[in-house]
Amino acid sequence: MALPDSGRPISAATLNSRRPGAGGTGPAPSIFRVSTRRGKQFNSLIYAEVDPINGAPRDAVLMNPDDAAALHLVKNDRVILRNDLGSFAGRIFLAPIARGNLQIHWPEGNVIIRRGVTDPAGGVPVCNARVNVERVA
Repeated sequence: MALPDSGRPISAATLNSRRPGAGGTGPAPSIFRVSTRRGKQFNSLIYAEVDPINGAPRDAVLMNPDDAAALHLVKNDRVILRNDLGSFAGRIFLAPIARGNLQIHWPEGNVIIRRGVTDPAGGVPVCNARVNVERVA
């Protein structure tokens, strides 16, 4: 449809309903999107042993409580996040994060983030990955 003020067409975006995670309809219930946690903004890096914003330790894997419950995980359960690049060992930390997503601290999480990949539109480094969550016995 044309806009009266600009004449430029607009269209509705198609959303991907297949999301990873325990509550999603992705390829496997334990596949999640993970991003590194730097702080409130990219210029406020967190170097403390405990995150002053949310109380998470450096090895925390921030996870939605519903995703954790679906995987029978509770706070402080030890897990491995694994992908084709490597693995990250951490402990579950329940947090208000969108289902199907995880956050881990930077730079510890860099072991599972592909280097040299940038967003095509802005050239910003991509700090996300897909990982499998495995419980440590």
